[in-house]
Amino acid sequence: MNNEVVEQIERLVKDVMNNSLHTSMPGKILSVNEASGLMSVQPTGSFYCGKIEMDYPVVPGIPMCVTANSNGIAACSPVKEGDDVLLICAEQSLSAFITETSEAQSNEKFELTNCIAIPGIQRSMPEAQKEANEKDAIVFTNGEDVKVLITKEEIEVTNGDNIKILISGDLVKAINGDVEFSISEENISLRGDTKLKGNLEIKGDMSVEGETVFKGKVTIKGDLEVEGNITATGNINGANSEG
Repeated sequence: MNNEVVEQIERLVKDVMNNSLHTSMPGKILSVNEASGLMSVQPTGSFYCGKIEMDYPVVPGIPMCVTANSNGIAACSPVKEGDDVLLICAEQSLSAFITETSEAQSNEKFELTNCIAIPGIQRSMPEAQKEANEKDAIVFTNGEDVKVLITKEEIEVTNGDNIKILISGDLVKAINGDVEFSISEENISLRGDTKLKGNLEIKGDMSVEGETVFKGKVTIKGDLEVEGNITATGNINGANSEG
């Protein structure tokens, strides 16, 4: 076998390896079929056909990898047109998987038409990922004001700068501006003005520091003990009164 034949065979093998055998590559979603869950993706980059550089063709009917199971339990984020994905070209045909049949409909192997899309590929590290790394936490965010941060010690939910819910050990705390409400094993603590609609029943002692104002009728069943003066701007009536 002369050198020219060997060179042609080498070029043929290289061409097959470079243009026909695919493993993975990034791409951009062009459309998502909500009914089937399949998407069309434009692979990023180009390839050479001989000496001619060409863009990769659009790949339709690609299944998407998401965090979910067959029972409907899922943790999902939006996946839409324009999002970047990682295309993984499968070793065996995905046709049996997509059509839910027992036999493959083709012999595709490591081809662009036989791949799975994994959403979430990033060119740079998102701020949420930086915070997760820094605090050794799981971070969920809507990309704006709402955020859920989970660490080994606590769970924190925030909506902007004023609203926060904190769960840490036996403490549950809710903050909205100047109002703070917390519950622990020992007590319930409230800071700020309070409005109550409905009945309030207290079993046990009640201690109030500061001025207390009642508007309306106040009924006391049982003895009333007062240490200090009682000042009234109207009549005090009773069967037995001393003064």
